[in-house]
Amino acid sequence: MLRGTAAAHSLEGATTTLRLALRQPGYFRALVLIDPVFFPPSTILLWDLIYRLGLGYRVHPLVKGALKRRDSFESRDAMYANYRKKAVFRRLSDSALSDYVQSLGCARADGSLELCYPSTWEARIYVTGVRADLELWRTLPQLKIPLLIVRGAETDTFWESTGQMVRRRLHTAEVHTVPGATHLVALEKPGEILAVARDFLRA
Repeated sequence: MLRGTAAAHSLEGATTTLRLALRQPGYFRALVLIDPVFFPPSTILLWDLIYRLGLGYRVHPLVKGALKRRDSFESRDAMYANYRKKAVFRRLSDSALSDYVQSLGCARADGSLELCYPSTWEARIYVTGVRADLELWRTLPQLKIPLLIVRGAETDTFWESTGQMVRRRLHTAEVHTVPGATHLVALEKPGEILAVARDFLRA
């Protein structure tokens, strides 16, 4: 099997890729996980309890905003203008935001634009996404390939304390923190991400 390096971001990318690497050890020769959504076991257990009590949609801090999110625009320019005003994207360059909008919006037959993935699906990911991650903590010491995790210093999805726990479970893991960056570090600091990943892979 031809093995390559996987580089991925967030829950759907980075956390899912880590799960695949642990279940199928021969798929990759190295992992670069960019701000994965990965919480300590105590947080996972607490959230699983909240979910089982039927409170997930009420309690999760991002669900209400996701369900209110506008999901259609008259054009790609209109979508860009709307997103340019949002605080969460304030650190993105114009070109990075343009690329982001390009990837999110799917064209309709009438020329308008809609989110490729509906806000209801986003909310569902928030509510259910971390419940199975105790498996990752149990199997993490079995990872035999190089692992680099790059996190934003101001992220809310991969805490500094989580990075310390990862290194205790897997001594070969490397965790790099990018100053002045959030969960969207890949879009905010692409040059630094590239440089850090290159140095890691060359080593």
